[in-house]
Amino acid sequence: MSHSGPRNCTLRLAARSQTESCPGETCPFWEQGGAALPGGCVIDRLHVPFHTPGLAALLLDTRERLEQARDATDPGVGLGF
Repeated sequence: MSHSGPRNCTLRLAARSQTESCPGETCPFWEQGGAALPGGCVIDRLHVPFHTPGLAALLLDTRERLEQARDATDPGVGLGF
């Protein structure tokens, strides 16, 4: 899936009706590219229709918890590296 210009986070928009720039490679739901596909958001690739915000909110909460856990174990975070 190719995008032109900045993307918004699908989860943030569906869960909270807020726009947030896609965090890209720093997001736990980002899939690295390879020979067959470029890098991209797993959530976008699943084409999940978010008719109710419940699933999106659960996935967004999961994303935020994974980011917090990663940041807590990364010795370079907050040190200017």
